[in-house]
Amino acid sequence: MSKKVKRLISVFILILGISSVAAVYVVDATNYSTNDDDFVSGVIPVYTPGSGGILYIVNAGLTNIMNNQGSLSDVKMATESTSGSSEIAALSLDKARENKPYLAAISEPDIYRIYEGTHEYFEGKHPDLRAVAKLGYAAIHLIVADSSDIHSFADLKGKTVGVGAGTAQEAYIVDLLRTGYGLEAGVDYELIPIGYQEVQQGIQDNSVDSGVLMGSLPAPLMQEAAQTTDVRILTVDEEAQQKVEEDHPYYSFMPLEAGTYQNQDEDLVIGSIDLITYTHENTPDLLVEEYLKGILENREAFEQVHGTAKDINEDTIADGMLLPLHPGAENYYRQVGITTDE
Repeated sequence: MSKKVKRLISVFILILGISSVAAVYVVDATNYSTNDDDFVSGVIPVYTPGSGGILYIVNAGLTNIMNNQGSLSDVKMATESTSGSSEIAALSLDKARENKPYLAAISEPDIYRIYEGTHEYFEGKHPDLRAVAKLGYAAIHLIVADSSDIHSFADLKGKTVGVGAGTAQEAYIVDLLRTGYGLEAGVDYELIPIGYQEVQQGIQDNSVDSGVLMGSLPAPLMQEAAQTTDVRILTVDEEAQQKVEEDHPYYSFMPLEAGTYQNQDEDLVIGSIDLITYTHENTPDLLVEEYLKGILENREAFEQVHGTAKDINEDTIADGMLLPLHPGAENYYRQVGITTDE
């Protein structure tokens, strides 16, 4: 073989090698990598429930903090309010399928059921979902008229329960009554799909027997109901608590001290669900870290966002989440000395 031919073959091999490397790079570049933050750009959504709720207000404040920090020069964070948990889950799962970054705030039971594949509206497991931060809790108050003959959850047999359809609180009521009291929705009692304001009105005019109100304590919706209508809050008995916690680890129960609300003369126990921010495993680390910095390293600005913001801090932000942590969150918590369950 002549020197000229050998030279041509060598050049051809070199070109082929360079082309192969370039081809591999292009393929990798189509994915968002948790190790390569150069791909974080454009408008990144933060999905939340409706604009009047705590999760929307907190995250709207956080996106402003993140946008003002300037660390993500090619990124604009945008809080997007939705109709609720089902829409948030659908939007976030679409983003995950496209391998595009997002953040979403939702009740932990909702997203955990989707993660493990037991949610009634979303088929299959979604093992790529990852937790970012815990954003407090929502207490679940089941109220009845003070004149009602309902004094226990067991007394709901044959009655109506007003609660938002497809919501975390609806799932809680169904699970609580089935597991704790042996009552089946649609058989032993009827769910009435109504919103919070309709619950209050329904208790006033006796169009529903009971209804659900939510919020961190003391919940403004509950305060309003207690001031405008003679109502009682049902307490969950200890045996029912134990049964529910064994079967449904994403629910918890909390004491409601006497005097928390007007005319509440007794200590009670009510349900509680945790609220979290989550994403998928390939959302870049930098995005997750900047979100957490907005909470933990900009305390003055963050605590002005909402009254509950002060309760989202280094002692609570990574406490006992059920989803695996996102790598960016895990790394950040380690760097700032926050202990996690991972």
